[in-house]
Amino acid sequence: MVEQKEYRVSDIKEEYEIRKIVIAEGLEFHENEIREEAERIKEKYSGKPEEKYVQKYYLQYLKPPLDYLREKIGDNFKIEENPGQSDDLISFESLRKVGRYCSKEQKVKFVIMTVVSKKDFKKALETEGTHVIYDGHSRYGRGACFAIYEGKVPEKYEQWERGITDDEGLFRCGYQYVLIPLEDIEKHSYTFSPVPVENGPLPSEKNHPFSRHPYARRKLSEISLPEDLSRRIFPKSSLSPSNRYYGLKREGKWHIILNAGWKDTINSPFDLGATELKCRVFCLFGCSSRLHFWNIVRRKEYKGWGRPKPPSDRYAYFTTAPSDSRLAPLWLYYLLTYDEKNNFKSWLDSLEYAKRETNKKLRSINAGYEVY
Repeated sequence: MVEQKEYRVSDIKEEYEIRKIVIAEGLEFHENEIREEAERIKEKYSGKPEEKYVQKYYLQYLKPPLDYLREKIGDNFKIEENPGQSDDLISFESLRKVGRYCSKEQKVKFVIMTVVSKKDFKKALETEGTHVIYDGHSRYGRGACFAIYEGKVPEKYEQWERGITDDEGLFRCGYQYVLIPLEDIEKHSYTFSPVPVENGPLPSEKNHPFSRHPYARRKLSEISLPEDLSRRIFPKSSLSPSNRYYGLKREGKWHIILNAGWKDTINSPFDLGATELKCRVFCLFGCSSRLHFWNIVRRKEYKGWGRPKPPSDRYAYFTTAPSDSRLAPLWLYYLLTYDEKNNFKSWLDSLEYAKRETNKKLRSINAGYEVY
């Protein structure tokens, strides 16, 4: 007769849930750029009255997310500098680093991957159950923006707009017509698609769906472009025979209306319309992303990626104002250090905790923006 063994609850090892987080580092938000920016600021204020303030409220948070987590959490947070392929990783071509953390309180194993290409950003969004964080520019409301480079980011290049390859340039998720400062086009020398006056007046909708970005819903002027800018217009169908385009003056600077959009764009399939969002969490942490993208992502008149009831999926978070590189490290720190058991349960409580605590910290350091 086989002896029956009695098991106590404490003898049973509970299974951990694996949660995959992808940080998509946008243009100028690669980790080396963040370190260099921190060094520039440190040098700028060294020995000056503002030095202690800058260190306390800014520099101690201005770090690549994985570095910040390793510093704050300690040895329990592991960083793989040259990650190989394993069953718990997503196969990304531009994978840079992997962070790992096991939360005994949550009964969750976190795997954090950093990528830098537009193609891998789209892949992350289309991967079932991921938590995707975009950390980069909003490009005045045109979308997420990427580049692969070594050393310093090129100041003048097509990656600041539509890009040339599948790895760089805009992943579009904004309104059809977006207002762009002329000085931005001059500074970065990218091609652009203005709206000729010969195309007729732009729509002036009073309700959703709006085709104009909120900043562009004003009376427009007709502006002419200098020859050096006219040469950068693409496609040629956007050229005005009379060299007159729609624009307006905002904050003392001349802006021009560009064709942008979120679906059927010049960047398709690298736009929101051509992307099947299978991720569980989408954090658009570019500047003022609530203004630029919330309606486009959430409202039924656009992408319509709304949360189900009860909220078990399709979580999305945005920023309330111009933001910076302090946000992603803080968000991840509070997400990983949530201390309630939530394996194989709704992620909502841990996400809302991260949002609440991140916003407390952002207010305490006078960041000027919060997570929405």
